[in-house]
This record gives sequence, C-alpha cells and structure tokens, in this order.
Amino acid sequence: MRRLFLSFLFAVIATVATAAPVRFMPVTLVQPQGDTVYCYVSGDEFFHRLHDADGYTIIRHPVTGQYVYASLAEGDLVPTSFVVGRDNPKTSGLEPNLIPDAKHLKRLHDAWAVPEEYLPPTPKTSGTNHGTMNNVVIFIRFSDETSCTSTPFSSINAMFNDSTAGAVSMFNYFWHTSYHNLRIITQYYPTPSGNTVLSYQDSHPRNYYMPYNATTNPNGYTTDDVRRNREFTLLENAVNWVNTNSPVPSNVNIDMDNDNYVDNICFVVSGTFTAWNDLLWPHKWNLYDRYVYLNGKRVFTFNLQLAGSGSHTITTTTPKCHLEGRGT
Repeated sequence: MRRLFLSFLFAVIATVATAAPVRFMPVTLVQPQGDTVYCYVSGDEFFHRLHDADGYTIIRHPVTGQYVYASLAEGDLVPTSFVVGRDNPKTSGLEPNLIPDAKHLKRLHDAWAVPEEYLPPTPKTSGTNHGTMNNVVIFIRFSDETSCTSTPFSSINAMFNDSTAGAVSMFNYFWHTSYHNLRIITQYYPTPSGNTVLSYQDSHPRNYYMPYNATTNPNGYTTDDVRRNREFTLLENAVNWVNTNSPVPSNVNIDMDNDNYVDNICFVVSGTFTAWNDLLWPHKWNLYDRYVYLNGKRVFTFNLQLAGSGSHTITTTTPKCHLEGRGT
C-alpha cells in the first residue's frame, strides 16, 4: 500500500507519478536590495530550477544572496556575475536550459533514497483494493504564521471527500476506478472548527526549513542530512501533537491491511513553494530513521503538500494502494 500515489490539483486529476512536477510555474523573487524579479520554476522534488521566459537558468549566489544567471562547471550549476533583472543573458555568452549532468542529478535523487537497513517488509497488496480506507491529513503552520490556510474547510473537504455524482474528488476517483469497491475517506487533524481549518504550529519559523544563505537566510539548513532531520522532526512533532491534543478516534481504522503501518498520511504545510527551497516542495518520502506512531500504527510513507495559492493551492495526494483487476 506504500507503492503508488496519484496527485490531484484542486479541480483536475493529475497523472500517476512518483514526483511532483511543474513546468513554467510563475514565481516572484526579491533581490537583497529590494528589486522584484518575475521568473519561473520547473522540475520536481528531485530537481527543480529557476529560469526566465527564455529558459536561462537562475540560481542564488551563495555569498551575495543575489539571484544570478548560472553556467556549468564540471557538470554542475555555478553562479555567474550576471544579475537577474539587471543583465541580459542573451548578450552575456550564456546558454539557456542548463541543468546539472547525470552524475550530479543522481546525487540529488539519491538524497531521497531510504537506506536498506531502514526498509520495511515488502507490503502486501492482496485485499487492499476494496473496503474502506481512512486517509489522514495533518495541517501544519510555522511559528511566524497565524494560520495554515484561509481556504474554507468546506472547500478542502469537498476536494477530498465529495461523493456527489460528477464531483472531482479523491473519493470519487478511487470509487470509480475500483468499480465501486474502494471507499477512501479523509480525516483531518487538528479537527476543524466549523468552516475554519486548524493546524499544528511548529516551534520554528518558515525560513528554518529553507536552504541556508549567509546573506539572506543564515537560519536555513546546510546539508541534505540537516534538511532531512529538520523535516522528519517537524512531522514527528506534528504527529505527537495530534496524538495528545486532537487524537484520531479509536474507532477510525487507519491500518486497513493490518500491517501495523498507517495506510496513508498527508501533511499539508502552510504557504507555497518558492524557487529555492527543496524541502518545501510537494513530495512523497519515508519517515525512516525514527519510530513515529499515530494511534499505535507506525507512520512511514508520507506525502507532504503545500497549502499554496493560486493555481497551486492545496493538492490532495491519494493513497498508494494497489488496484487489482480491470483498468489497473
């Protein structure tokens, strides 16, 4: 049950994937001196890059904190002296559409791998394509934020649970794909207050979960190991907070196949991704280096989504279950 997931946009069912790809998503950047830069981001959780409308790759200078155009050196992206918003990359001798070579991309991909010693037993799939599965969603905001999302709870619930004929929802997708054999019902924590979404508030500000920069973000993470530990600790703390303050009722079955793992859990974090924060990007991963339990069931595979804004407001990530029989 921890093998496959589908992503929905707010009103559009996306294709089956193991990443969270975007292409030419508009982003607004602010240079250290205050200038606003409009550009785009393309990629997925393993590698995404900033670029302008002509495809010239943009990175942040590690010393000045400025957004500058990139070149390649020994197969990896490196900053140049050409500042975005000031210099013209077409007349600077730079090449568009630069990405790291295969060796460097593999390093980025491998940073998401689960070490063999942490891999759980091979999950069973027999009998998991029918019945009722409870999907758990936990909302998170940071210490410098007052809410996770201003989207009304009724809208979010419709996106997940609307069973009305013709409604675009996670429930309807699996109900029809399984030939009316699988019902997926989403539960929300903390329990919403009327039409208001409530959230666990972390003890760290948002920039703690963004990459380090000496000029613009000295509070950020510096290595893949630090990034992973910060993310896993954030999720661990959120789960433990829910267990204490807004627990999942004991009559809600979150382990449909009785393997002692939570069937599916999605953490919805406030805000949206920005150009340079690898952690705060929609992704699927595994909470593998610690034991975290929700109602006595281990939290392992998880999906992290962002409450977002505009066309990339909250996405619903459907369970990674195996659908047997016709149409799979």
